[in-house]
Amino acid sequence: MFTLESNEVKASVSLPDFNNSALAARAWADEVEQKQKLLIENQELATKALSHDAVAVAEDAISITQAAKSLSTGRNRLYSIYAPERLDDTKKRTVPV
Repeated sequence: MFTLESNEVKASVSLPDFNNSALAARAWADEVEQKQKLLIENQELATKALSHDAVAVAEDAISITQAAKSLSTGRNRLYSIYAPERLDDTKKRTVPV
């Protein structure tokens, strides 16, 4: 937990009772599990960032709105057609670099 006091970020740390080995082990396990979750989230966000960067810097990129207009449809309709497919195979995709 972080608290903001006078423009400084301070970590709020609570240590387990090391006299109780079960509590100390559970605290350690909680820490490991949280770290694993954060590493997975970090990897997913890094993949999304790479994908975004690849598209954002493309010289011939067009917006979804422009693509929808060129296909004679609306932006929301184009999203509704594309989104279910994208959500189904998110884990299978690799990001071109």
